[in-house]
Amino acid sequence: MAHKCPSCSADVPGVVTQATLEERLSAKSSEISMLRTELATKADKADRFDAVEAQRAQLASEILQLREGAARRATLAEIGVTDDATIDGFASLYSSHVAGLGEEERPTFSDWVSGEEGAKTNPLLARFYQSTEAPQVPGAETQPATTPAQAVAPPTSFPATNTGARTQPPTQPAKMTPAQLRAFFQNKTPAEVSAWRAQHGAAYGWAPEPAKQTNGSA
Repeated sequence: MAHKCPSCSADVPGVVTQATLEERLSAKSSEISMLRTELATKADKADRFDAVEAQRAQLASEILQLREGAARRATLAEIGVTDDATIDGFASLYSSHVAGLGEEERPTFSDWVSGEEGAKTNPLLARFYQSTEAPQVPGAETQPATTPAQAVAPPTSFPATNTGARTQPPTQPAKMTPAQLRAFFQNKTPAEVSAWRAQHGAAYGWAPEPAKQTNGSA
């Protein structure tokens, strides 16, 4: 559309009016504003994704450390090491041992603990590999230990002999408590009680029972 020159009133082709420019500028400003809003939304999502990714990496690292710690504890338990301080000492010396070694030259913790050229050669750790068994004397024969079942039980009675030899009298039984006496007499007949009292009553300070009198016929 031609535009008339304000000075000479002639048609000037290709001229853009001020109103058209303002309309185009407003449209571009709206578009830029929408793009900025979209960019801010995506940036917020990116920030949240980065935070989640950082948490995931941290959790993965903690899980790996827990697994390595459990494996090291199991390895050291085989040589009797279970306390935390000693386990940390082994781990620290292992880190010093593999520092500077390449991936192919670096032994695993298990191989370092059990290998002949690993922890066993460290003077700080040698005592954990010392055998607790007593050395055997060459040519010495080990006598089997006597079990309680094989021990000879003392005799419970003296054998009767008629050789005329003088034998040691049996040991008198220990005095019983009142409760034991009651339990002992519970199933005894009067005759058995009298016989026992006549034999052992003196040890308890009991007077002899009076002789029973019977009425005989003249």
